[in-house]
Amino acid sequence: ALTEAMGPAKLLARLDQADLPARLRALLIERLPDGEPTAAELAAALHLSLRSLQRKLAERGLRYENLLDDTRRELALAQLREARISLNEIAFLLGFSDASSFSRAFRRWTGLSPTAWREQQSAS
Repeated sequence: ALTEAMGPAKLLARLDQADLPARLRALLIERLPDGEPTAAELAAALHLSLRSLQRKLAERGLRYENLLDDTRRELALAQLREARISLNEIAFLLGFSDASSFSRAFRRWTGLSPTAWREQQSAS
């Protein structure tokens, strides 16, 4: 009944709007191994202008930089639980230029170095 009242195009537009942060996270996860994608690159991939992307995120109280940072943090924590993955590999997978950049970001997120965090996890 909802689709009949709205029409499929309007319904799809609403679904796309509601799911923008999830779509952005999925694109980030896909593209981070190739380096840190810019907001403009992801906006283009979503068929939006950079300004439209920024506006749509702002309407939800979000910023691209925060979404990028949050996505990287979540991925880092998940990857660090896998003991067989090296810190260099994790840094690469998350789009950091090198392991020291990753380590600085990780320390900012958790207050610990990746190695200390991993050791703490394996001890508990």
